[in-house]
Amino acid sequence: MTKRILTLALVTIALSKAVVAQTQTPSADQVVKLADFTVSEKSPNGYIASETMTGSRVNTKIIDLPYSIVNLTSEFFDDFNIQILDENMTYIGGLTGVGIGGSFNLRGFSASSQLRDGFYRLGRYGLSNVDRLEVIRGPNAAIYGRSSPGGMINMISLQPEKQDSQTVSISRGSYFQKKDQIKATGSIDKDSKTYYVTSFALTDRHFPGQFGAVHNQEYYAAIAHDFSDSSRLQFSAEYFMQIQQAPQGAVPLVSAARTATSDNTATTQALGYDLGLGKINPYGPNSELDRGSVTFTGVYEKQFNDIWSLRVGAYNFRARRWDFNSNTSWGAITIPATGAITSTRGSIPSRGEIQEDGGGYQQDLKAHYWLKNHTIEANTLFTIDYNDYYRYDPTWEYGPSTDPALVAWGATGSGRVVSLTSADGNPLNLIPTAPINYFPNWYNTQNLALFSGSGNAVTGGASLNGGTLTRRRTTSVGGNLRQQMFLLNGKLIVYAGVRNDTVLFSQRDYTAAFDSVGFGNTLAPGTGGANLPGGSVVRRYEHQNKPNTGFNYQIIPNLHFYGSYSTAYFVDQTSKPAVIAASTYAPFTAKGYDYGIKGSYLNSRLNFTVGGYYAKQFNVLVTDTVETPPGSGLFTNVTLQDGDQLVRGFEFDLSWVVNENVIAGVSGAEVNSKYTNYGSAYPEVIGRSVNGITPENGSAYIKYIVPGVKGLYLNALTTYVSSTPSQVPNTGDTTAIDKTSGKSYLTGHTDAWKIRYPSYETWVFSANYRLPRLNRGWDQRLSLTLNNAFNKNYVKTNGLQGDGRGIMLSYSLTHGGSH
Repeated sequence: MTKRILTLALVTIALSKAVVAQTQTPSADQVVKLADFTVSEKSPNGYIASETMTGSRVNTKIIDLPYSIVNLTSEFFDDFNIQILDENMTYIGGLTGVGIGGSFNLRGFSASSQLRDGFYRLGRYGLSNVDRLEVIRGPNAAIYGRSSPGGMINMISLQPEKQDSQTVSISRGSYFQKKDQIKATGSIDKDSKTYYVTSFALTDRHFPGQFGAVHNQEYYAAIAHDFSDSSRLQFSAEYFMQIQQAPQGAVPLVSAARTATSDNTATTQALGYDLGLGKINPYGPNSELDRGSVTFTGVYEKQFNDIWSLRVGAYNFRARRWDFNSNTSWGAITIPATGAITSTRGSIPSRGEIQEDGGGYQQDLKAHYWLKNHTIEANTLFTIDYNDYYRYDPTWEYGPSTDPALVAWGATGSGRVVSLTSADGNPLNLIPTAPINYFPNWYNTQNLALFSGSGNAVTGGASLNGGTLTRRRTTSVGGNLRQQMFLLNGKLIVYAGVRNDTVLFSQRDYTAAFDSVGFGNTLAPGTGGANLPGGSVVRRYEHQNKPNTGFNYQIIPNLHFYGSYSTAYFVDQTSKPAVIAASTYAPFTAKGYDYGIKGSYLNSRLNFTVGGYYAKQFNVLVTDTVETPPGSGLFTNVTLQDGDQLVRGFEFDLSWVVNENVIAGVSGAEVNSKYTNYGSAYPEVIGRSVNGITPENGSAYIKYIVPGVKGLYLNALTTYVSSTPSQVPNTGDTTAIDKTSGKSYLTGHTDAWKIRYPSYETWVFSANYRLPRLNRGWDQRLSLTLNNAFNKNYVKTNGLQGDGRGIMLSYSLTHGGSH
């Protein structure tokens, strides 16, 4: 792999030198032309930008792309006082939830990582330094390498500006929410060749219920310099820390006892979720779930001449997660025929750490030229991506079950059992009958038990005392070669390309025994085992070539018809080493089609996209009934990567500057996500919905600038999320294997797979007023926001309780800029 990287780098350098040799340095009176890798156009309406780099890696009009791209600018988040990204990020059709750890659901597929300025990112975002959020839908996102078949989120950082501006803002509101931020940008030298941006913000808020709170520290700085030879260099640094005390717990599933029958051996019947417990913290004050990161990025852009341009970037990150006692959430509830109703929480509080380090390199070389006597415009893009990711995640238990604190709390007894009752007779509104017995102690490193008893590795594959110790390293190198042509006087845009990826997995799990595989292992096959020197190690190469193609045709002026076919290979960072080591391991791949129309009317004041898609994911981890060994007549259930997931749906996005006083927008989607192969062990699952995927969601907003009242504008935003399947599609099913045919059949079912989180809609209203300018050019802005205006009780798509009605008041002072 090192030779491959070196070869690619040498090719890039050689091409760059050849270009430089043909490039004349601009004279002093020539205009310096910026590279094609910088988005410069401001949003015409403040909320939806018309240019993007996401999906194409070069500055492109969204209407010209052969697939669906949508974005939201920082003005949207400011006007509605959205300060923390979480599972309420449902404003874009098909996108539900953006977890602080990097997770999100898009177009029916879940993902565990995102992009920041085009670079791989493990979440950990503060909105204070995000200029806009861009979403590329579908497998086309594989242009960046690792991706979800549903698409990718790209958070674009604040960019340095040459015009001086300083802003100080404060916010206070319900749930003890507050935010204090200082932001500044401008030139450092008199020629405006060197310019910067800085942002420092502190954000705090509490959860519904007791104990829970979040404290964010967000620091960001970037500096850029424009050289006289049409090149630009930018460095940025970011620090993020989120301290989360007493994290929220997901609402627990409620079932009722039933009598088993011959056609259904299940002894319970699923009813739904206990929304009453959703408002009560299960962990108590001695619990935490914290995340932090430090990231450094450098980007160099060069426009050599009218043909050649180059972008080279590198980044380095350190990401951390710490948690304690966040594993003792509510247990599933069964309502017995007679007797008390209880919820039994997790047994022994654990202390976990996830330490992630990595970095990478990107290179984009673009050639823009003409063919056929200047009748065909063409772009050729050649990219290189190198990423290195290392993860070490030890987990400790508070101590052995005999620890006095655990015995007193009831690790093996009643201390963690909570008695429940319903004041109104509703079985889905159960609450504790008495104060909860929370675990009383904070962790002490001397008490923690990583391995059984002593903290030393246990030999011989012996079971461990709940602890884990996993080391994972994933190194990938890849690139794109993409050709784009403008035909029929620019009315038809076609492109074709191929993405190449080579990935090296080098992983070890000390707590799960499997045969070591790959090169360089000290043990022969069949002798690996947990905690043995050289054992339980996997080193595996994967190599993939994935083609893609598409077109964008201008039917009539301002109306485009588009279509694309794309394939993707993606690395699932959550795959355990034992899965990767298995002889049946198969890489996750996907393919999909996009099609629809895009329009831009009224001098680009009205823009819309209406599109459909079809995507399929292959090699999903499922359970199959297999004859083991072949010919023996004995059948067992084994885990294999031969499942499939199919997603179909449509999307609609519109932004409209109606007139100088009214701006409106709509985004919505329908997502039909099904398993078409869930393994032969669960034949009934075929056709069931994928859990965690919302079938419909969307939003609509309007901004009204009040005429006759200078500086006053009003905003309204509504979001809708349909009921969401919440359980794995075989939850509650029990099967048996027919000894004659070797086929699995259903013996019992609780129907838990049918349970969903209820649908909900929320409304947000805000009023923004620009107060009279103060002395020395300071502009004032006052905003009042009413969140969840109708006080809807709802559960978010991850099972956490949503906020009730809340009020937020913000005040800002800005000097300079365009204010």
